[in-house]
Amino acid sequence: MAEFQSDEMIYLWGYTAGEIEFLAAFHKKHDFPPPRPIFVEQLDLTIAEILAGGEGITPKKQPPVRVILLPKKSTDAGLKAYLAAFKENGLPRPIFATVTDSNEGWTFTYLVKHLMEEQAEMLKRSR
Repeated sequence: MAEFQSDEMIYLWGYTAGEIEFLAAFHKKHDFPPPRPIFVEQLDLTIAEILAGGEGITPKKQPPVRVILLPKKSTDAGLKAYLAAFKENGLPRPIFATVTDSNEGWTFTYLVKHLMEEQAEMLKRSR
């Protein structure tokens, strides 16, 4: 695999079935692990529970963004290759997050909120 471990998964949130199908082909073409969608029922699970295959229940509110959750062991080279392949293929850039020791205990909903706050702060700074 392109800088990822063979047992690692890349998780997706906010993509349609057609987009996930496209991303599956994209992953195969670039030798990335197959993408796995995060289902609405998993939003209130912790990252660790999602990685373990937890099912959860449907929450009332769903994050309105696209998120790609990358494996904990992702290397800088792997992340750069993945981002470059996204850019080269003209794919809309989602918010990327890597699983860490710090965020494994967070719910996915909390992670997305945190990412959106970080993104807003970066946009403010870039102006």
